[in-house]
Order: sequence, then C-alpha cells, then structure tokens
Amino acid sequence: MKKVFILLSICLLTLCSCDNEDENNAAIDLVGVWELKELSIDPGDGSGTFETTKSSKIIEFKNDGTVISNGEICDVFGEVTEGSNGVYSIENLMIMTTLCQVRFEMSGNELIMFNLCDEPCKAKFRK
Repeated sequence: MKKVFILLSICLLTLCSCDNEDENNAAIDLVGVWELKELSIDPGDGSGTFETTKSSKIIEFKNDGTVISNGEICDVFGEVTEGSNGVYSIENLMIMTTLCQVRFEMSGNELIMFNLCDEPCKAKFRK
C-alpha cells in the first residue's frame, strides 16, 4: 500500500510540474514586442475578416507581468496616442488596465486581442 501511495504521489507531482512548465513556456513566448498588423471589426453578422493596417501601434509584454503600449491597450483601432500600461495573466489570458480587461490568445508568432466593442473586434499582432 505504501508503494502505491508513493507511486501516486510521484505521478501527481509530475503532472503539476508539467502544468507549471507549460505556463512558463507560454510566458516566455509572450514576452517581447508585438506589432499591430491586422484588425477585424465585425459588422454584427459574423462576416468580419482581418484587414491589414498601417498602424505603428506596439504592445510589449515584460517578464515581470507588466505590459506597455504606445497606444491605448483598450482601443482596438490602432491609434498611437499617449501610451498605456497594465498587467497580464498568462493563466487567464487577460490584460488588465485601469480602463478595461482584454482577453488574448497566442499562436506561434501571432497574438490576437479581443477588445470590447459593440460588435466583435479583434487586433492581430506579430512578434
């Protein structure tokens, strides 16, 4: 019985350490400067597609859990204005600022932010 308990404990520890490792790897992939490349603003019928933008908006994720931008993080339109900042959670895939919370997802060298709009709005960034 003691051997079974030890074996189960080792398996549980292994599973827990894998989750932390995956989260750490995701954080490492996220850290860095991302440039806004495409915007998608849906008219409300699901027909919205990503369109190239010439915006110079960037967003930078730092190792310490903070995020900064040369534009307003909460604004999907890519305007470069006064900068803004906040914190991010890799666990919840959220950026939190004093004005909003923005959900994001990552796939390879692309980061998609889902901003709050009357209709679905997305901003695609590339590293």
